[in-house]
Amino acid sequence: MKVGDVLKYTNLDEEEILGLVVGCPSHNPDTEQLSVKVHWFDDATATHENVKDILDPEMIRIEVYIESR
Repeated sequence: MKVGDVLKYTNLDEEEILGLVVGCPSHNPDTEQLSVKVHWFDDATATHENVKDILDPEMIRIEVYIESR
């Protein structure tokens, strides 16, 4: 995971939402896990998403859509 990666999140209504990773992976004290800051294009908000969840092939709701170079 790195700055510039594009994530795809599929919500409960099966809508696909794209987000841009805008922060390097860092320890999130709230979840005690490695996370990245993501800016979501649908509502212009930013969230912290767990890297483990994004990279887990069984987690079908969020994934790396485009890797930055």
